[in-house]
Amino acid sequence: MSESAARSPRESERLLRAITDSARDAIVMIDDGGTVTFWSPAAETLFGYTAAEVRDRNLHDLIVPEPYHAAFLAAFPAFRQSGRGGAIDRTIELTARHKDGRDIAVSLSLSAIAIEGRWHAVGVVRDVTDHMANEHALRRSEAKYRELFEHAPLGIYSATTDGRFLDANRALLAMLGYDSVDELFRLGTADLFVEPERRRPILAEIEQRDKAQAETQWRRKDGSVITVLLNARAKRDSGGAVDHFEVLVDDVTERRSVENQFRQAQRMEAVGRLASGVAHDFNNVLTVIVTDSELLLDGLEADHPMREDLEEIRAVALKAAALTRQLLAFSRKQVLQLRVLSVNAVVEAVTGMLQRLVGEDVTIAVSLGGGLAPVRADPGQLEQVLMNLVVNSRDAMPEGGRVTLATSNVELDASFAGAHPGSAPGPHVLLAVRDTGTGMTPDVRAHIFEPFFTTKDLGKGTGLGLATVYGIVKQLGGFVDVESALGRGTVVGIYLPSVDAPLDGPETGPDAPPVSGGSETVLLVEDDTPVRRVLADTLQKRGYRVLAASDGRSALELAAAEPGPIALLLTDVIMPGMSGREVADGLAAERPGLRVVYMSGYTDEAVVRLGVLDAGVRYLQKPFNGNVLARNIREALDGT
Repeated sequence: MSESAARSPRESERLLRAITDSARDAIVMIDDGGTVTFWSPAAETLFGYTAAEVRDRNLHDLIVPEPYHAAFLAAFPAFRQSGRGGAIDRTIELTARHKDGRDIAVSLSLSAIAIEGRWHAVGVVRDVTDHMANEHALRRSEAKYRELFEHAPLGIYSATTDGRFLDANRALLAMLGYDSVDELFRLGTADLFVEPERRRPILAEIEQRDKAQAETQWRRKDGSVITVLLNARAKRDSGGAVDHFEVLVDDVTERRSVENQFRQAQRMEAVGRLASGVAHDFNNVLTVIVTDSELLLDGLEADHPMREDLEEIRAVALKAAALTRQLLAFSRKQVLQLRVLSVNAVVEAVTGMLQRLVGEDVTIAVSLGGGLAPVRADPGQLEQVLMNLVVNSRDAMPEGGRVTLATSNVELDASFAGAHPGSAPGPHVLLAVRDTGTGMTPDVRAHIFEPFFTTKDLGKGTGLGLATVYGIVKQLGGFVDVESALGRGTVVGIYLPSVDAPLDGPETGPDAPPVSGGSETVLLVEDDTPVRRVLADTLQKRGYRVLAASDGRSALELAAAEPGPIALLLTDVIMPGMSGREVADGLAAERPGLRVVYMSGYTDEAVVRLGVLDAGVRYLQKPFNGNVLARNIREALDGT
């Protein structure tokens, strides 16, 4: 045998040794009984045992913990039974034990070889502890993500660029009313859009910026429409193309409704302040026009040629006064004559008048709830609410129809109050006016309570009817709710807080007959010269002796210089220098029996602030006519 041939096995052995010594994975060999016959340096590092320590020891007993015995032994049956090379060719994962007692996750690749007629198993062992930890962490992360995905309060879905759903969570299914993912996935994302074309600009923005936010309307399974806020981002493939989208979906339907109602309330409040200021300026002017025209008419014969013109002036002034009252009602600045009353009684009292008002083509039906709780309201203003609503319903039914007036007790809860700004939880009386008219679009419905907004033809409406309703109900602490749809009619719900108090007795009607005058002395205090003049003329014509002053200080001086009795003080509330209340207080000590009637063109806020609207105080809201003035003066003097 040549020297080179003799060296070849040794060189092969050295080469094999070099390979096994430098291998990063542990190399272990055992015989068919499981005894270790080879142990590489990497095995020493991995398991902590030296080659000398494991020589002639059973690998099964050495490094395999008890729970993994079965898995380890299951890898060797073919090796033990067949005795043929190659019978073992598999990889298993198990937990091995280090010399110091630590457990190590390992991957064991087995193969069989024959050495000197005896079969051995060669195992390549790799430490996969970090790999397994990473896999476990990944699985935990995926499980956590899935849990968050499924239980997220927002809707979440992923979809391809052509609109095919890939995944969707429970919140999205609930939001859209679907029972299962499979049911939703029969649709494409474009099928959800009320306006499918709204999807295209969203896709274009995602393509350009990798993300997009958009608010749009989706249709639920039951056909109802919701407003959703979409936050989408693109997921790109390795080539940079958009592969699919991930989208967060927030149902903002209720939020937008509340925001719209709040914005509308702000607009109404701003216009209301303007209306209140304008109404005040008109009040003094209209008081002069109405009272002067009455004074002139009283002095003319029935056939006087000027009488018709004066009556026209008076009628126009009264119409302007009515508009002013509507502006004050809208702005919630009226001085209301509140009484504890039954809404049923008010409805019954005006039903006949309302039927005559709407004509024969419209039927008015009444459905009054039993045991209705009382409310605190101004009966005249409540009648005005009913009249305005019924007239609106009539105009919405040009070919006739049916208006139903219904009352009931209702309990508003916190969720209702939260969804309807301006309402409050608690017991209420509901007065509902339902018609079979043309209904309204959402856009029209959003503006119906704004003053001067009208859909009627020119000259057929002032646009103040529903604004007046809104103002009166809000001033009473109530809430107005409107439900309407084109072709399905309209329901206006008036919610008034109920009270636990006995009903007030009947009051004197507005059409009481004229009253006589008197001869008593009246101290008149009014800073507006035309108003002071016309009021003095009106009182003097009815026989009263009038002391007229332009301000509070002058009134006190006139009173001090008057030797005789002064029966009554008629004073404006808001004046430069001294208020009407201060004048009354200044005269009270010297003239303890003095009766007082207050008047003002200002709104209730200013009047209340000065303490005028206390119980038992007589007050006149400008503009008023001569007969109203005379009746209040006489009643104050007579103590009625």
